Amino acid sequence: MKMSTMNWAGYREVVENVAAEDGGGYRIYFPTLGYAVYGVGDTLQEALESLAVSKHAYEEFLAVTPGYSPPAPKLEDVRESLAVIEMHDGFPQVCNNNYAYAA
Repeated sequence: MKMSTMNWAGYREVVENVAAEDGGGYRIYFPTLGYAVYGVGDTLQEALESLAVSKHAYEEFLAVTPGYSPPAPKLEDVRESLAVIEMHDGFPQVCNNNYAYAA
C-alpha cells in the first residue's frame, strides 16, 4: 500500500485542556481538518501519542481513497504558525510555532 506524503507542518495544531467534568486530560486537533485527526489523553504525552496514531490512520485512509484530497492549510494556519520572536538587523526573525494552546 502506498502511503500518503501528508505535510503536517502547514496545519496548526490546537492543544486544549479538557474540563474535569468532561473527564479531564488533553485534546489535540487540527482546526482545518476538524476532528478527522485528533489525539486525546490523560497527559499531554498520551495525547501526543494518540495524535500520532490518528495521523497514521488518516494517511492510510488517504492512500486507499482515490480522488480524495485533504483540505489545504488555511491562511490563518500559516499566520498563526509563524510567530515573530525578535527583530534582528531590521528583519523579523520567525519560528515555526504550529501549536496553539487553548486553556
